[in-house]
Amino acid sequence: MVSDCSGPYLSTQCHGTLVSVTLPGRLKLREEQLNTLCGQILFDGWVLESPRVRHSAATGGCHSMGFTAKNSDGRRAFVKVMDPTPNINIPENEQLIELEQRLAIFNYERDLLDKCLQQKIKRVVRILNRGTINLPGFPIAVHYMMFELAERDLREHANLEDTLDTTLNLHVLHQCALALEALHFHQIAHQDLKPSNVLLFEEHKVKLGDLGCAHERGVLRPDSYGAIAGDPGHAPPEQLYGYLPKEWSTRRLATDLYLLGSLITFMFTNVSMTAQIGGQLHPQHHWTAWAGSYKDVLPYVREAWDAVLEELRDSVLMEIQDELVSLTRYLTNPEPECRGHPRNLEGSGSQFGVRRFSSRFHVLVRQSEYKLRQGRDI
Repeated sequence: MVSDCSGPYLSTQCHGTLVSVTLPGRLKLREEQLNTLCGQILFDGWVLESPRVRHSAATGGCHSMGFTAKNSDGRRAFVKVMDPTPNINIPENEQLIELEQRLAIFNYERDLLDKCLQQKIKRVVRILNRGTINLPGFPIAVHYMMFELAERDLREHANLEDTLDTTLNLHVLHQCALALEALHFHQIAHQDLKPSNVLLFEEHKVKLGDLGCAHERGVLRPDSYGAIAGDPGHAPPEQLYGYLPKEWSTRRLATDLYLLGSLITFMFTNVSMTAQIGGQLHPQHHWTAWAGSYKDVLPYVREAWDAVLEELRDSVLMEIQDELVSLTRYLTNPEPECRGHPRNLEGSGSQFGVRRFSSRFHVLVRQSEYKLRQGRDI
């Protein structure tokens, strides 16, 4: 199966001054082309710097490249540049069409970011500007979007800090839940909530980045609907087995709930829920080998999921074990139709509403902060 963000497109990682394509058989962007981008003036004195070095475990890319930019007054920003290199693995007469579709997807994300800015969704990274660079040797203009620059993302933080602090974990989860709540209110599903897209700023500010795989209800994406919403390494199990609910909320909002629950697992174990479920499954029941229906494999997935939740319990401090495991259970149920807080399922509100989760994370943060002030760990 293929992610919405992959398809026939280039997926890149930056290593120093060279961008290497992670998918076999894809075109490698030549070093001299990349150096042509470095030093280009964007607008108002902003200059494109070297490619952003990413952690070796980073995933995604969505046929774009990350750079930093610097202004004359010393301010710095993150710049997402659409990869303008043709895919030589398709017929030559189709390459320009493919580039045009790539641009349409890039603009879809731009429009979502503009909407977030207009609606004052503060917990999504803010787009500062966008534009194009016309350079010789490129078949189309090089399109870019500029964003406020985070100090680091959650995956980088986890690797630098080794283990994450419980109070910080809960604070980050609370902020991520608030971000999803705001997006869902405006009928936008993020679809790619993972550690590398959780951005940490000064003063403990947390924002979500990368709307490249997001879906706005009622607005058709220019690419195919896709079998997997975002990164397969974090995707909910039903998508990996090919089960795709037709109803938008069940398919998209329930996916965001799962990704939030998977983030809990990562925060306390350093491994995503999806990776741990895969590790618990017998090889014949793994999504890479299973040829039957999701309904038939579901009992085995549930068994693996239960085992992961027990391991999560062992990784969480006793005072919050029961509640945190319960919240993770509600969020990551292998049946997307059953996800959500029990009070949402019983009441008249949205089944996939995030508010009850953000409220509980907020209470846990306050409790943790209080105990720290008392000189005790939560």
